[in-house]
Amino acid sequence: MISASSGCTKIDVPIDKKQDSSIMIIADKLTILDTEPVIISLENAEGPISWSINTPFLGGYIVPPDGVKVVFNPPNVNKKSRIELKATDKDGNNATIIIDVLDEGNPPEPGEIIINEIAWAGTLKSSYDEYIEILNITERDFYLNNWKIENAGGNGIAITFSGYLKAKTPFLIANYQYDIEKSSITASHDFATSKLALSNNCFGPYILENFEGEIFNEVGNGSSYPYGINSSNIRASMARFNDGRTISINWDPSDWYTEGVSNNLSDGTFGTPGEINSNIEYGINQNEDMAKGIIVKYIIDANDEVGEDWAQILITKDGDIKNFILTDLDGSDNPITNNDSVLMKKGDLVTVIWGDSYSIVGNRYTIPDTNPTGTKDELVLLCSGKFLDGLCYYSTDEVQFDDDDKIKSYGWTGDPIHSKYGERKMVDDNYITDLSAYSWDTDNKPLP
Repeated sequence: MISASSGCTKIDVPIDKKQDSSIMIIADKLTILDTEPVIISLENAEGPISWSINTPFLGGYIVPPDGVKVVFNPPNVNKKSRIELKATDKDGNNATIIIDVLDEGNPPEPGEIIINEIAWAGTLKSSYDEYIEILNITERDFYLNNWKIENAGGNGIAITFSGYLKAKTPFLIANYQYDIEKSSITASHDFATSKLALSNNCFGPYILENFEGEIFNEVGNGSSYPYGINSSNIRASMARFNDGRTISINWDPSDWYTEGVSNNLSDGTFGTPGEINSNIEYGINQNEDMAKGIIVKYIIDANDEVGEDWAQILITKDGDIKNFILTDLDGSDNPITNNDSVLMKKGDLVTVIWGDSYSIVGNRYTIPDTNPTGTKDELVLLCSGKFLDGLCYYSTDEVQFDDDDKIKSYGWTGDPIHSKYGERKMVDDNYITDLSAYSWDTDNKPLP
């Protein structure tokens, strides 16, 4: 059972019953399941406090039997039952409160409570900002008391948790407490524990067990993670498909994918803590409301000062540019809008400037990134990790481009552009979209 100092359920503000004017009983909840302990406490009391149950024929017990804060453990009931608890202080002042106890019914079966999402890479704000989510797939509510997930505290180390699971609803377990500066999770946590420590190198296995050690779900095989992303500029959770498929108690990689939507995360990390999974795979079937674009101008010189290098993007499809990243593939790069949703129309021009910090003036976006080298490099425009456009260039006297495998994998052909600046050529008022140096005019320095 939980201790009197635990806080495992979301707190409702109850209305207390039959209070003596001098003392007051406060309960975390006034309606509980018959498997659900509830914390109760006495305010304005003097001296030793004793507790009793005024309806002893219904059962239940209080631990400890005295003290300002105690835990009421309800009896097993087969219908709604009202139980009256009484507190008495040293001066003989009394207060009572009514707790409604509901029949939870039969306990959940293996496969009815499952592991639903694993943010093993943390978030862009912090690699320690991890969470793991379980899901109640039934139509009934349950209270899980002292359940555990093996290897969720590190290899060979389990975490133990308790809490109320609503029907068809995720249950969020996080490393950091809700609403602190270290976390980008904006959803309310169901349980927080600093003992959560998901290995980045060993994929569990994460084994969900009840307090008796019965296995309800197993995810992972101890090898590397097949889903999720852990890079300097993109992090994503691995999530279970929520599309009506049969749930397997054992690990089945075909049931999982890399989450392609960012909900309830303030930094643009891909994941859906506290929400049903999106079924949208990262980089494969992104939302149709995302914009598309091509790079049409650039000026990049290794000798430029901060704020002088820039590139311009032409929007080719209406939509949101929240997930646009203009990367040189050599290091950390951030979304150009600082994860803000910005709707663009086809034909709009967006100028991206490499500077010290984020700033937005009209359609000019300054981003805090390391400037491209200006010697032998590439620029790649990504949306939610999906390639939209790119180019490669160098600015020395001879071709030195020896790291072009990535840009060629996106479709670049031939040599890089030999220039520190360029503007995409046009034919009949349309930009040439071929990925090659032929598509670029380097005679005149472009203007933004």
